[in-house]
Order: sequence, then C-alpha cells, then structure tokens
Amino acid sequence: MILRNGTVVDTDGERDADVRVEDGRIADVGGFEADGDEDVYDCDGGYVVPGIIDCHVHLVSECLPTNRHGDDRMRWYRVVENARDTVEGGVTTVRDLNAPDACVIDGGRAVEDGKIRGPRVVACGQGICCTGGHFSGSCREADGVAEVRRAVREQIERGAKVVKLMATSSAYSSTEGAQEMTRDEIEAAVEVAGMKDVPVAAHAEGKEGIVACAEAGVDSVEHAKYADEEAARALAENDVFWVPTLKASRMSLRHPDRVSDAKLEKAERVVERQKDVVDLFDEYGVRVAVGSDAGTSYNNHGENAEELALMSRYGMDEEDVLEAATANAAELLGMEDEIGYVREGYAADLLILDGDPRDDAESWKEQQAVVARGERVA
Repeated sequence: MILRNGTVVDTDGERDADVRVEDGRIADVGGFEADGDEDVYDCDGGYVVPGIIDCHVHLVSECLPTNRHGDDRMRWYRVVENARDTVEGGVTTVRDLNAPDACVIDGGRAVEDGKIRGPRVVACGQGICCTGGHFSGSCREADGVAEVRRAVREQIERGAKVVKLMATSSAYSSTEGAQEMTRDEIEAAVEVAGMKDVPVAAHAEGKEGIVACAEAGVDSVEHAKYADEEAARALAENDVFWVPTLKASRMSLRHPDRVSDAKLEKAERVVERQKDVVDLFDEYGVRVAVGSDAGTSYNNHGENAEELALMSRYGMDEEDVLEAATANAAELLGMEDEIGYVREGYAADLLILDGDPRDDAESWKEQQAVVARGERVA
C-alpha cells in the first residue's frame, strides 16, 4: 500500500511525504515511485497520523449503567464485537483495564493471530481490589500484602501485560474516591509486577489514593477526579502518567432520562472538577496519556476519538492532545519503539484525517481511512 498526497504529522513534526506500507510496517516515508504492484490511496490533501492509542478501555463491557464489566456468558462475543468497532473507529492499540477473567487477554491473542479484527491489546485480565472494593464483582479481591502479591502473580501467569489496582473507591460512591488499598499493598503490587517488568495502572480518584500510588511507584493513575495541588505535585515528581478518562462522566449527562438524578448531579460536579484538574496538571507538568474508559455507561466502543476532542475542550493544547494519543501513550505501554510515530520500521497503524489535529482536536473524529497492521480496516 502507498499513501499519496497527504501531510504526515506526528510529534516528530510535519512533512509533505508519501508513505509506503509493506508487510504490516512502514517501509518508507518520503518521495518514491510506485512499482506497480501496490494499492495506492489518495489522501487528497489529508493528514497521515499515527493510530490512536487508548490506554483505558473495557472491551468486555456493554456500555450500560447496570453493566459490571461483563460477568455473563455473552462477554466473549462482546469482546469480538467491541474490538472490531474500536479499530474501525481509529483506535489501533488499547490497554484494557478490567474483565472478569482472561477473555480480553484471549481476545488480544485472537487479534494477533488474525482470527478477529481489532486493535493491539495490552490487557490486565482482572483488576485487583480489596474485599468489597471498587468493582469487586469482577475484580480479583485481595487483602494484605501476601494476598496482593499472589493476585498480581496470578494475572501475570494468565498473560497480563499490565497490572490494574483499584486503589480507591469510585467518585460516584458514597465515599467519593476514598483510599481502599493500603500503601503497603500498593507497594507490594508494584514490587512483584516489577520483577516481571510489567507496569502498574491504578484507579485513583481522591487525593490520598493518588499520592499513595504515585509515591509507591505506579506507572499511571487513572481518572484522578478529586486531585489537588499535593496530588499534582506527587504525580509530577514521580513521573507518573495521568490517564484522564474525561468522556465517561460526560456520557451520563447526555442521557438524563436514563440516569438517576443523584448520579446526574454528581456527574455535573465531576465534569466541572475535571476541567480544573486539566488546568492544574498542566501547571505542574504532569504527563498525559489518552484513555476513554470506553465500556462505561453510554461510552460506546468505536467512539473513543471523542475523548481527544474533550481534552481540547477542557483546556488542553491540541499539540499536547496529539502527544497524549500517540507518543506518550506508546511510552506508557512500553511500545515507543513500535507504535505512536510515522517512522520507517514502525507498525503501519495509521489514520488519514480530513483536518490537521494540531489545529482542531475535533479532526480526530473526521477519519478518511484507518490502517491497522498495514491493512485498511475502515
């Protein structure tokens, strides 16, 4: 495949160049002649950018308020459907952060083997929570240092490429993001995962949990809805990524007839707070990686690109959104030598957009074509 008449854009900058794809990889970025055997796609002045990397999804989930991350017999089929919708929506790599078993890990293997269509999948298997903790219905419950260590080892043995901790309650619970895992438990999880070179992501909503996770050495903090200056400083000083998941709360507000008044009221407060957190983290230089939380209430798979538009609407610079969706996200996944750039030798995971995403983040939703693993999928 050759992509002609486009402008290549990534965090390396802009260049007027054609892109040749061979055997699922970018073979050339520049000026060259076709040999007659390739399929030629005319970008018609569009922008060739890396595929979106979404660092927080739930491929097993059905996007309904009652969903508990798919603990039912239909979960296997949803993983197949949701993976297809996700990649066709321009997301070429995902990090999946909780399922009731190994179904998403297995789904990722099926994508790699070419059995189903979907993005690259970096999955945690089951998240780890305390007894009765956040998403205890589908997570692996573990109490105390020894049990947490065992739980981490179980997920890695299953094939997990990331460990997910539920360090706090939900922002929507009565405790509004209170810490639920102890510092010792979080440190134990980080230590054991580190032995296998597996990164750790932590659901952390309130300040105490965010600070505990940052100081314990997790790689990313998810959500951070109730962060303050102390939390921002802890993330920055410990070089921990923030994965905002702005879209999740916003979607509830778009369906007021299907969500309780109490949840709507809290969602409105959360959305306003998230805008302040975006400004706060920018001030402290906290690094950001995109995560949509696709699979939560009305947060549909395949519509992940809306997260990037929201990041801009909430105050992030468009150049920073580009970095968060590509280079930063690739680094967080430990895949910066494989994805996240339009470079020779890199995986041919590419989007052709109508507009320049550095000028308008809404352009991420205006996709002419999606190329995943060198094959056009949309």
